[in-house]
Amino acid sequence: MTQVMIFDAQVPTRFWPEVVATSAYLLNRLPPQILNHKTPLQILATQTNIPPVQILPPQVFGSSMFVHIPKANITKFDPSVEKCVFIGYVTHQKGYRCYNPITHRVYVTMDYDCLESEYIFSSQLDSYGEKTSEPPVK
Repeated sequence: MTQVMIFDAQVPTRFWPEVVATSAYLLNRLPPQILNHKTPLQILATQTNIPPVQILPPQVFGSSMFVHIPKANITKFDPSVEKCVFIGYVTHQKGYRCYNPITHRVYVTMDYDCLESEYIFSSQLDSYGEKTSEPPVK
């Protein structure tokens, strides 16, 4: 994840702790040349006992995710998906963190559809670069 991508996504500063956590998550799963193409987690595992690491396909931070709502939680007249924004990975279970800017709810899910070319926050900023309110998502 590069700095340019974060600015392209126009992620508000209040989500930057998630940006840092997501960057650390990804860096710990990439094999750099200086570690003989082993990940930092593989090196750590040789020194101490660590739980098995879940590897998830990477997603674009700030992109749109359509989170599928379980049928047990909705009626037949309710929508079966919610449009959210990808804000990171979960460290203690397998799943993605997704934020719904309308309900202010964070979901942990593996049941989703992703639209990596659309950034939710880019349409919600005023001329100064920060959100003044949370309008409905398109």
